[in-house]
Formats: sequence, C-alpha cells, structure tokens
Amino acid sequence: MFPAILTLNPISLALAIRLA
Repeated sequence: MFPAILTLNPISLALAIRLA
C-alpha cells in the first residue's frame, strides 16, 4: 500500500487512514 517511510510519518499515516 504505502511505503514504510510514509507510514512512519503521522501526517501520512492520517492520510492513509482517511484513504482506507
């Protein structure tokens, strides 16, 4: 899904949750 680097970032993590 998303790269591990982006997953480590809280902002990217929040975006991933919204996209999920």
